[in-house]
Amino acid sequence: MNYGYIRNTAIDSEGTMQRQALSPYAIDQIVYEEQYRSNDQLAEMIDGLQEGDQVYTASLTCFAQSLNQLQALLERFTKKKAVLYFVEEDIQIDQTLKQSFTELVHLLTTFQTQATSLMTKAAMEEAKERGVTTGRPRKKDDNVNRAIELYLSGDYTLKQIKELTNISKSTLYRYLNEDY
Repeated sequence: MNYGYIRNTAIDSEGTMQRQALSPYAIDQIVYEEQYRSNDQLAEMIDGLQEGDQVYTASLTCFAQSLNQLQALLERFTKKKAVLYFVEEDIQIDQTLKQSFTELVHLLTTFQTQATSLMTKAAMEEAKERGVTTGRPRKKDDNVNRAIELYLSGDYTLKQIKELTNISKSTLYRYLNEDY
């Protein structure tokens, strides 16, 4: 049996790019993980694998979320004697790799960087859905308050306000839009 494994990611939320990457292969069944941080569908698929089954996935980052998870998953595939193919990296786990050690380290470093980025984006999206604001909260300082007072007095030009307070026009307008 040939499986295609697709994971919802922040940059491919519907799996469209991954489906396109897998389209050249004769895939019998697509397994779709709806949540990036979930592994339920992947675990279920691996449990059902038989010797000789093949799983195609678009890339390392669509398959695993960390090097530790990748290692554990590869061990499960090896025990099942199933074949796993990463399209983007052109790696098939039952074959000897053609890359040099330097290329392998680069590949793994790239994977870890992308995986960390995708995990961060997924966490930020989940937080946003719960109504949590992310990032550093803005705090008005005395210069901003002084710039607002000068602006509201009508006695100063924007250029004069910037010279007196070192607050840019865009920052001043942003605070004015928030408060007034």
